[in-house]
Amino acid sequence: MDGMREVLKNLSQQVHPAAPATIYYAFKESETRGKATASSGWETFLEAVVKSGFEVTATWPVRSELGNRMIAGGKKAQTEEGEEDNNKNALASCVVLAVRPRSPRARIREWNQLQNELKTELPRAVERILHGAGEEEAPVSATDLSQAVIGPGMMIYSKYRQITDPDGDEIPIRTVLQAINRYATQSNIDGESQCCRQWFETFAFEPGPFGEAEIVAKSKSISVDRLANLGMVESKGGQMRLHRAADYAAVRLEKTPIQCAWQGLHLVLQAFLKGGNQPAAQVLRHAINFKNAIGGLVKVMYELCVRKGLTADASHYRDLDQAYEDISLLVDTTGSGENMEMDLGE
Repeated sequence: MDGMREVLKNLSQQVHPAAPATIYYAFKESETRGKATASSGWETFLEAVVKSGFEVTATWPVRSELGNRMIAGGKKAQTEEGEEDNNKNALASCVVLAVRPRSPRARIREWNQLQNELKTELPRAVERILHGAGEEEAPVSATDLSQAVIGPGMMIYSKYRQITDPDGDEIPIRTVLQAINRYATQSNIDGESQCCRQWFETFAFEPGPFGEAEIVAKSKSISVDRLANLGMVESKGGQMRLHRAADYAAVRLEKTPIQCAWQGLHLVLQAFLKGGNQPAAQVLRHAINFKNAIGGLVKVMYELCVRKGLTADASHYRDLDQAYEDISLLVDTTGSGENMEMDLGE
């Protein structure tokens, strides 16, 4: 952090004020697939940019790497399962930032004031990104929107010298990134579910490039590994694919709590398709904190599947949507679900 900040500080003192500087952040396969939170490197980099005296004015994803991208030493990156150790220097993708030196008169801002700014300004920024160019089709794809909207959010955040809580302690950049994403979408749904929904809008249940998946995940301050560990995606061979409900592995719900609305939706859907309302209610009891989010998400998924021509999937979400009120009513009278194992998948 200190070294990166020193480099960027020198750069901020030398750039011409009439034009922005551009900085590329390239993240590696080993970073995106490591056991630690994959977004930590991205967050550290953004923090160094801000602490060096720069104000971020835009961010944009750049898919600069091919499927046969190169690694250090001129070797091709191996993408087959089991050869991950050979990929330690393989680039996955990169993000470009436009930055300008922050005003020396920049103020300190309180966290609640910054949140109010984000809540007001970011939905407008999303509209400009999607429709400002005047094209009939949106100029930004679903997988690019989350990364692109970090730019306007970081512009609001980085124009201040510091953001503090009521006790005067500095707010960490991860908290800021989470707020940027939340207010940009004006949604209280969790980041994992937002990530999966956004990915579905582009790729549905088909595989897509891992680099694109990590760009979307980073914008939600999560990682693809996080999604895989929750059983929601398959990530291998340089690609990621969302699991259908039937693909979810067996879980013991009393030992493995449901941790997001997307996971809860598909566990409930699988139970519903196998046994109807009562088993679905038993699973929903373990996702009670996400009950409202699941109810909204099932409607969204039905509409998306219809739009994409996924007739069979659409009928599954439609049937669950029609039964969801009755399932919710059953939750209060369903057993605790102790020692319950859902056999999800063959």
